[in-house]
Amino acid sequence: MRGLGVPVSAHTRATLFILCAAATFPVMAALVKFLSTDFHPLQLAFFRCLFGGVVLIPFFLRRPAAIVTARPRMHLFRGLLGVVSMWMGFTALSLLPLAEAVTLGFTRILFLIPLAVLIMGDRVDLPRWIATLIGFGGIVLMVGPSGTDLPAAGVALSLASAVTIAGVKLTVKSLAETEATLTIQLWFAGFATLATFVPALFVWRWPEPFELLLLLAIGGAGTLGQMFTVLGLRGVQPSAVMPVDYTRLIFATFYGFLLFGQLPAAATITGAGVIVAATLFIARRGERVDTAQLGLIRRR
Repeated sequence: MRGLGVPVSAHTRATLFILCAAATFPVMAALVKFLSTDFHPLQLAFFRCLFGGVVLIPFFLRRPAAIVTARPRMHLFRGLLGVVSMWMGFTALSLLPLAEAVTLGFTRILFLIPLAVLIMGDRVDLPRWIATLIGFGGIVLMVGPSGTDLPAAGVALSLASAVTIAGVKLTVKSLAETEATLTIQLWFAGFATLATFVPALFVWRWPEPFELLLLLAIGGAGTLGQMFTVLGLRGVQPSAVMPVDYTRLIFATFYGFLLFGQLPAAATITGAGVIVAATLFIARRGERVDTAQLGLIRRR
């Protein structure tokens, strides 16, 4: 990759892609929150899945065999977790300020630790357990008695969404061992669109032309964010570019102020700092442990 005739390193390229993802995902969240005053989260989730799936059609036409899988049950389970997470996350966005909702969404990394132990049987060392507990302390700082006056329902839904997203990541990790990326995306898009369509009918409201464009932008932003993330992680260690992903909080704060006149409270900033520090430590520590274990295996 070259920019203005100057060679760009793999790390710089990855950083730019992750930065684009960090700027794009909050666009989807901001539009969801903006439209939630007129559309039910169930209907917003349907349009997100529908238009996100439309983007995949050209890729499917080029590789129709990608729809074939030997693990349909795991795909359906991944789809169920993803749909439930989306419903809860979109509802939380309608209740919480944008920056707070995005910050709580990062707790998915904290929930990965206990879920990986319970479901995958992974072994987690003491430093990562301590960092996980510290990260949960950041949540308490945000929503505790001395924290911000956030709606309890919004906080609960946002955290529950983070738990299910952590589950999604574990199922995707399992699927990625045997399935192509396009296969995983196609199955999710198809299942999620069908699963969200029927519930959306009960709260249906026909969008105006401009609203339809915004709904299309929600699906497009979500898919673009995923594509930027995949491109950003290709060929580099995730921990090398992960800090850039936390600029998502800055973009969310900017969009929240621009669209809704909202700025995060001091308790949110403090709690976000603790959560970011804890999740960064967990990710970096996890990669060092994995690298050390791989080295032991190779020496054997």
